[in-house]
Amino acid sequence: MKLLIVDDQLATLTGLCQDIDWKREGITEVTAAQNAMEARIMFRNGVPDIMICDIEMPVESGIQLGKWVRSMGYSTRIIYLTCHSEFEYAKEALELRAVDYILQPAPYEEIVEVVRRTIQDIKNEERKEKTLNKARNFEEKQKYFEQSIWKDWLTGRGNRKQTEEMLEVPQRNWGIWLVLLQTVEWGEEKSQWEETDLTVVLDSLTADIFPRALFWSASAMTEPGVYAFGLQSRKGPMTEGELTKQLQYLLAVFELYMPCRPALYPGWAENFSKLTGTYRELIKQKENNVACRSGIVRDRILAEEEIAFGEDMKQWKVWMASGQSERMSRAAESLLTGLAAEEKLDGGILLNFYQEFMQMLYAVGSQVNGKSISELFRTDEEMELYRNGMKSLEQMLSLIRHVAAVYSQTERESSQKEIVESIQKYINSHLGEAIMKEDIAGQVHLNSDYITRIFRKETGMSIKSYIIQQKMLAARQFLQTTDLPVSHIAVRLGYSNFSHFSSAYKKQFGITPNEEKRMSSSGEI
Repeated sequence: MKLLIVDDQLATLTGLCQDIDWKREGITEVTAAQNAMEARIMFRNGVPDIMICDIEMPVESGIQLGKWVRSMGYSTRIIYLTCHSEFEYAKEALELRAVDYILQPAPYEEIVEVVRRTIQDIKNEERKEKTLNKARNFEEKQKYFEQSIWKDWLTGRGNRKQTEEMLEVPQRNWGIWLVLLQTVEWGEEKSQWEETDLTVVLDSLTADIFPRALFWSASAMTEPGVYAFGLQSRKGPMTEGELTKQLQYLLAVFELYMPCRPALYPGWAENFSKLTGTYRELIKQKENNVACRSGIVRDRILAEEEIAFGEDMKQWKVWMASGQSERMSRAAESLLTGLAAEEKLDGGILLNFYQEFMQMLYAVGSQVNGKSISELFRTDEEMELYRNGMKSLEQMLSLIRHVAAVYSQTERESSQKEIVESIQKYINSHLGEAIMKEDIAGQVHLNSDYITRIFRKETGMSIKSYIIQQKMLAARQFLQTTDLPVSHIAVRLGYSNFSHFSSAYKKQFGITPNEEKRMSSSGEI
């Protein structure tokens, strides 16, 4: 236990330090300071658990020192000493959550008694926190184990008896609803979310909408971006209409509070043993939703008409051979998004389109001296486009745009540098906003995939990394030259989540924003 004593009267300071057997009271380290500046230095050398502080001191009072302690986020217990029983002092001491306010002269025993009570309070709080942490850790481990058991059962790797016992599955003949939740239509904040964060949020949302008192439930993230939860009402069989009402409410909550929208795939199993088959069926529905439609998605039969792309491909090949690849890109995007809007685009049709598109690229490369496939897909990112184009509408569109950008790339290196400079200028003048890649592309009138590629080529870093770098450099300038609170600086630079801002800052500079602020305030920088 560390004690810091601050008093500008040397005799008082010496007496408090030397005339009391602090070791007997459980104090292992006693330090002294004659003014607030010395006290701040002591804090940097090691934050004390308790501070006994005089109020009336030259230059900076004990109240001002206390305000600094609280502004730095220190939980040090403060005991004030003063020769004046002024109400304003007492009021300010209370506002700073001071432990006590002792009028001088006071016998040592009175001061020691206050310190004893304070030490006991600290120990009680530490014991309470340890107990709470044990409970939290147990709950977290239990939840993690339950999620692992549930995931294994759905994916066909679990033991039925063990799963039913661990998850306390009700033995009722009411059937069980299984719902897959797929996160789609993310905004700029997607990169700031980890799967663990998303799982915690979704657990909280589903627990609120389907409380344990009314529903048996189990949930887990079964694959990236796919959250599966099972439900059974405790009051009786739940109809599809009742489930739909609850899912509509879940969609409304997402609309208000989440940075993405969900696609919900509901399915019903007669009993617990049938859930694995239901899960496989829902996964197929999810994979078939190549347009990533949000809302409640149910399996459906597409129009019987055959969709052929041969004539379109012939025209696109002519356009590409004549230097009109952007025209091809616009036509292909219009075709696919139109099919998606008419709900005529599923996994099979997208795969057929992908295969014919790739055949068209081979033909263009071999017949009209175009780009070979190896030239189109050189980097790991480009190969990902090649491999995943048939998996979703979004990935197919990215593939088409990439191909168009490569074919239409006629700018000289100097021109590319001018484009990158324009991008950097736009970013640096919009640091207070959530900067979208599409907004940047609109400013320079170029394809977003193309600007991503040339920006990395010219700067050696991605646009996203550059945005974060510039935001953090601006944050450092604010922290070192202004008195703005760290939270205000985060908001100024477009961060609504303070923990994301703090993590980005520490990753950039190796220290947190609060540490940077403290160093700047103390003159270490």
